[in-house]
Amino acid sequence: ERCQKGQGRILVDEPSLELHDADFAQVNIRSGRGQVDLKDGDLDRVELDRGLVVEFDGYRLESTRGTYLGESRHIVLADGGSVDSAVVDLSGEFMLLDLEQSIVGVVGKVVTEFHPAASPAESDPPMDGPEVAGPFGADLLPGISFSDASSDVTIRAKELQFDMKASRIVYRGNVEVEQGDFGTRSDELEIVYAGDPQSGEAVALDRVVARGGVVVRQNDRTAWGDIAEFQQRERKILLSGNARLQEGDSEVRGEKLTVFLDEGASIIESEPGRRVSAVLFEDDFGAQEESDKEAGESVLPQKRP
Repeated sequence: ERCQKGQGRILVDEPSLELHDADFAQVNIRSGRGQVDLKDGDLDRVELDRGLVVEFDGYRLESTRGTYLGESRHIVLADGGSVDSAVVDLSGEFMLLDLEQSIVGVVGKVVTEFHPAASPAESDPPMDGPEVAGPFGADLLPGISFSDASSDVTIRAKELQFDMKASRIVYRGNVEVEQGDFGTRSDELEIVYAGDPQSGEAVALDRVVARGGVVVRQNDRTAWGDIAEFQQRERKILLSGNARLQEGDSEVRGEKLTVFLDEGASIIESEPGRRVSAVLFEDDFGAQEESDKEAGESVLPQKRP
C-alpha cells in the first residue's frame, strides 16, 4: 500500500534484479539483490548488491555493490569496480557513471589496459535486455599505440574522467604509461578522439598530450619537457618547455625537442636569439657532419653500432 502511494521500499532478493531506465535504453543494470526506494511516485534510489553488472554500448562495468540515483541519473560504485570491453580494461577504487552527461569518473589506483590487437568478436556476449544504443556511441578507445602496435598499453593514474560525448579521456595525478620499451610520466595525460559515432562517422585517435613534468623514455633515450604531444601517425613526439634529451652520458637542452620513435633520431631547437646547449660523448654518439648544423638547431646523429 505504501508503494502504491509513491512512498516506501521494495526489497528484491535472489535470483536477480534488473533495472532499465526508459530514458537511457542503452543502459542495462543487473545485480543479485537490490533495495528500491520510492519518493513522490518516482524512483529515488536503488541499492544494488551481489554481482552488480552495468552494460552500456559494448562496455561492461562490474562491482560488488553500488547505488543507482534516480533523480540525478548517476550510478555510484563506492567499492570500486572494473570496465571491460574488447579493447580496454579499466579499474579503480571509486567509480561514477553519469548517464545524463555520458561521463565515467574513476578515482583511486586507476589502471587502464588498452588491447590494440583485440577484435570486437572477443568481447563477452551482451546480457538480455534492451538493445544497447544511444549517446554513449561506439567504442572510442582503439588506435592508441606508442611503441609496438601489437603490445598492450597500460596507463596508471590517481584519477580519470572519460567524457564519451566529447570523445575525451583525461588522466590526472602521477600518470604513467607503458608499452614495450616505451614509457612516460606526467601530471596529466589527455587523449582526444575525432569523429561522431552517433552520425555513423568513424572514430579515430586525434591527439595525445601530456602536461606537467613530462618524462619520456624509450630504450636508452630519456627526454624531459613541460608539455609533450604524441603524433602517432608521424610516429614522433614534440616536447616543449625546458626540453632536454639524454642518451648515455650525452645531453642536449633547448626549448623544443622532436623525438622520432622509429628512426632513433631527435631534433632540438632553441628560442630565437638563444643557442642550443649540448654535451656529447663519442661513446654515445657518432661523428656529426658540419653540414647538419644550423643556427639555433642541432641534429643528434645516430648512435654508433
